[in-house]
Amino acid sequence: MEKYHILLGMPGPNIRFATAQSCFFCAGKGHKVVVLGADNASWDNMNLLWANALNAVRNDGVTHFAMIHADIAPSLEQDWLGIMLEEMDKFDADFISAVVPIKDGRGLTSSGIADKQNPWSPHRRFTMQEIYTFPETFTAEDIGYAGWPLNHNSGLIVADLRKPIFFRTKTDGELAIWFEFRKRMWIDSETGDVRLDGESEDWNISRRLWQEGAKTCITRKVHLKHFGMTGYPNSYPWGQEVVDTACQKHWDANFSDPLETVIGDNRA
Repeated sequence: MEKYHILLGMPGPNIRFATAQSCFFCAGKGHKVVVLGADNASWDNMNLLWANALNAVRNDGVTHFAMIHADIAPSLEQDWLGIMLEEMDKFDADFISAVVPIKDGRGLTSSGIADKQNPWSPHRRFTMQEIYTFPETFTAEDIGYAGWPLNHNSGLIVADLRKPIFFRTKTDGELAIWFEFRKRMWIDSETGDVRLDGESEDWNISRRLWQEGAKTCITRKVHLKHFGMTGYPNSYPWGQEVVDTACQKHWDANFSDPLETVIGDNRA
């Protein structure tokens, strides 16, 4: 008997062969999985997939929404979707994402801790070296950041649509949780230059989840490669950066970095 009914969305053309293989042969054994594609990888098409999944809860009995990007290739030796569902159940989580490295040699990921007040710049991004000092699956609380928003990468995610939080609306009927790529134009007070910033759709939905009180977690149990010119793996610690040096300016003398307490001398 199939346990869960999952709509698996693939937002984007030019799907890698390994991505397609992982969707059709290594995803959700023992569950009912329906794969739905979109024309491109824009956040608009992510929302089309998201809307389809939310409607399918009522119309088709869908229990979960999963999404995989065209440049993400989970290991064919794992049932990646089954692993993420098991971790969600273990943590009673509303939302889970996999660790996805950024496509360069630094070993940075776009998973991390959001700044509570400033959506335009993260408090920190985790490095692959840091990730391997954390539990395999972790919440913000597990790494010393209780009450802080986790930033997720949307390249490989699962949301438990049985949870009412995903259907919560504002007073005008707008859903509280969805994908949006926000932008702003501003004047840099130090240089006087006009600058343009963006808040990526994955960090935006991460903030929305946190604002609504969702329980979210990140896992490295699912092994994958993030493909650009080559594949950047998440299956071992690597990279030029031990910590996110670009964000260290946020860790001033008045702020004691919780990660120093949690992982101490385990930094590689």
